[in-house]
Amino acid sequence: MKLVCLGDICTSSPLNISGQSVPAIQPVDYVLANLEGMIVRPTVAADRSASASLYNTLDVLNALQAFQVRAAWLANNHIGDLPMAIRETIEILKQANIAGFGAGVDLAAASRPLVLHQDGTIVKAFAFGWDVIGCRPATKGGEGVNPFTPQHVLRTIRNLRVVDTSSFVLFIMHWNYELESYPQPAHRQLAHDLIRGGVDAVIGLHPHVAQGAEMIEGKPVIYSLGNWFFPVRQVGHLLLKYPPVSARELAVEFEIEGRQVNGIRFHWHQFDAEQCLIHFEKTEGWDGPILQTLTPFAGMSHPEYVRWFRANRTRRLGLPVYGDYHHIWRNRVKDRYVKLRQKFIEMLVRWHFKNGLS
Repeated sequence: MKLVCLGDICTSSPLNISGQSVPAIQPVDYVLANLEGMIVRPTVAADRSASASLYNTLDVLNALQAFQVRAAWLANNHIGDLPMAIRETIEILKQANIAGFGAGVDLAAASRPLVLHQDGTIVKAFAFGWDVIGCRPATKGGEGVNPFTPQHVLRTIRNLRVVDTSSFVLFIMHWNYELESYPQPAHRQLAHDLIRGGVDAVIGLHPHVAQGAEMIEGKPVIYSLGNWFFPVRQVGHLLLKYPPVSARELAVEFEIEGRQVNGIRFHWHQFDAEQCLIHFEKTEGWDGPILQTLTPFAGMSHPEYVRWFRANRTRRLGLPVYGDYHHIWRNRVKDRYVKLRQKFIEMLVRWHFKNGLS
């Protein structure tokens, strides 16, 4: 099976992208992508045009189809900005023959994997979202995303491997801080433990920048794909435009047989947000120079990486470091602080004292 994963796709206006050639998706069996935000119909979009909610209009379907996306994961921090938005988004995707997973009307639906079949290989893909960055977790009786907590993600793979030892398992994580160049130490630590616990590949999202990758016991961990198709847009009174570092983006291609990754290719691109064009840069293997530049920490032990991250992280102002996922109570205090900080920033944005969504 050949499988390609793309980063964030989000648009609210009609765009002509049918003529773009993207080598990474020609030809493969499946293309998966992150749908950043709910899909709303025209009347709802008109009502929300002055708000600070991030959403997609039906125009996003043209982008998904142009990039041959057959399934979109929905475990992100904007998918539930409106009541019943998740249910509506999944229905709209279904009508376009695109599967949606990672969010649902309740926890059972949100935690259900996407299942892919090809040439005797079965892939089960689970998507998770971190509530600290605004992902609203599903509950037994309420809609939301599949929760990204150490207990839940570890339990997910443990329970699956009791009954299924042959499927290739892909975990997709909406984690970390926006514009952070390196993985949070606790997230890296957890990803490594998930691989050792039976997950076959881990992919990260949310920072809006491409990050590095490591091979752990023969299994890949890609910390962030970055954006994929995210044009400049107006969000309420804000102009949402990412900095130049977000222009580099990654389409990662896996060649899978059983539970083995027989080949992996990193297709690097540059996104011209003003012209809404994706330019192919180069394709690398595991030892490519771009990937090595983004992963100066490859092979570090966890204590080494914690020290290295504290010295080299790119998001510092008022944001705590998550050093160890086992420190449950300490991390809960940090969670509370980050959420209160975000509410304060949102208040400043509403009062026009700050330009930005994060």
